[in-house]
Amino acid sequence: MQDPHSDSSPLNVESTPMLKRILMAAVIFVVLGGVTTYFLALDGGIEEQYGATEGLEEDASATADAFDIKDYTVATSQQEGFSTFQQNAAGFQMDFPEDWTYEAYSSVIPVMFRSPSEGQTEGFVENVVISLEDVSAYEGLTLDQYADAAYGQLLSAFPDYRLLQREKRQLGTYDGMFLVGSYPADENNVVQVMSLFSIVDNMVYVFTYTHGDGEEDQFATTVDAMISSFTVMK
Repeated sequence: MQDPHSDSSPLNVESTPMLKRILMAAVIFVVLGGVTTYFLALDGGIEEQYGATEGLEEDASATADAFDIKDYTVATSQQEGFSTFQQNAAGFQMDFPEDWTYEAYSSVIPVMFRSPSEGQTEGFVENVVISLEDVSAYEGLTLDQYADAAYGQLLSAFPDYRLLQREKRQLGTYDGMFLVGSYPADENNVVQVMSLFSIVDNMVYVFTYTHGDGEEDQFATTVDAMISSFTVMK
C-alpha cells in the first residue's frame, strides 16, 4: 500500500504550486539549518554537501515578516537552569538551557540554540532551531495539509529521508503536529530531526530539534521543557 503521506502535492488550495515552492524552501532551509551546526563542528561547509542555499533562503524569506532579528532580550527564567529568549519584534519567547549558546540568524530563523559540545557525540552538536513562515495568503491552511506538504517535499529533497513518527502535539499551549525523521548527514553519520509546527494567527512557528540517530537522546527532557515554554506574545 502506498504511503498516503508520500504525495508531494496534497494541498487543495489556490496557488498550490507557489505554496509547494514556499514550503519546500522553508522546510529544507530549516532542516539544513539544523545540520549546518553539524558541519560547522567539523569545519566543513553546508554548501559542499548540499550546494548553495541562497535561493532557498530568499524564497523562504519572502514568507516571513521583515523584523529586526537583533531585537531580542535574554533573562533568567523561572525554570531552574534555564534562561528566557524573547524575540520582541517577532513576538515570541521560549526558555532554553543556560549553558546552551544562541544566535539570531535571519527573519526565517530568528534563533538557533546549540547544546554544549563537550561530551557530545564526536563531531555533532545537538541543536534547536525556531523558524517562522507567514501563511496569511493561504486561508484555511490546516496542520494536516502543512504536514503533508512538508513531508512530500522532504522526500523530494532528501530521497533517503525516512519518516519515523507523525503525531499531534502542542507547541506551548498551541495545537500542533510533529514529524520525526532521519536521513544521512554524511557518509558516516545519520541525524534524526523532529519538526514540531503550530499555526497561530496565520503564522507557522516551527520548532526543529536535530540530534544524532541511533543513540540515547540525553536532551529529551530538556527539549520537552523548551517546547512547553514556547509562547506567542501578540
